[in-house]
Amino acid sequence: MIKIFFFLLVLTTCSILVSLGQQNLFACPPSLCKLTSCSAPICFKDEILVPKGGICGCCDDCYTKLYAGQTCRYPFLGVGPFKGICVGGLICGNNNKCGN
Repeated sequence: MIKIFFFLLVLTTCSILVSLGQQNLFACPPSLCKLTSCSAPICFKDEILVPKGGICGCCDDCYTKLYAGQTCRYPFLGVGPFKGICVGGLICGNNNKCGN
């Protein structure tokens, strides 16, 4: 019984920590972007520049290009994007995968 409780506690804690790192899942003060200094990101070949794609939408960011069948959301939270974006006309489906 104690092992189950401990497992659930760890799982809940991890879920909360992951969700805090997700865009728009915590309160962004209205003045945050005015106080933020953004540097121009340099995207790699397998990335795409997403304007205002950083946390709170203040700065541009690079997201990994995702193709058909790739995971586009965290399945256990149902949130995203997580620095990845479906490309080539694909959308992130209800199955958390990029597709048509």
